[in-house]
Amino acid sequence: MNEAEARVQQELIAIVDVLSELTGLTSQWSGEVELSQDARAFGRKPFSCRIVLNERLADQPVRWRTLIHEALHSFSAGYNSRRLPSVARLEGGSSGAATAAIPPYHFGEAFRDC
Repeated sequence: MNEAEARVQQELIAIVDVLSELTGLTSQWSGEVELSQDARAFGRKPFSCRIVLNERLADQPVRWRTLIHEALHSFSAGYNSRRLPSVARLEGGSSGAATAAIPPYHFGEAFRDC
């Protein structure tokens, strides 16, 4: 794990802790972080439950909202890959709405710019 991945991992630990406190739920995040060169998305959370962040965002303020959004996916009911097509929009929309609804101050000073 490189320095940027280690930093993002620590940020995600803090995010998941806050989300656990706010929701009363347990995250299924594996604790693994991957910085990706895939330009198709800001981030994603595959079924392995690692969190992938576009490496170009690792030092950008927009990463906070992306990390919060992907972390929220780790609290989902655990849809399997065969069932996901039927609920993908619901899953994505719910995480997007929750990301927008959670005031950044819940995440501390580091998140003031998100």
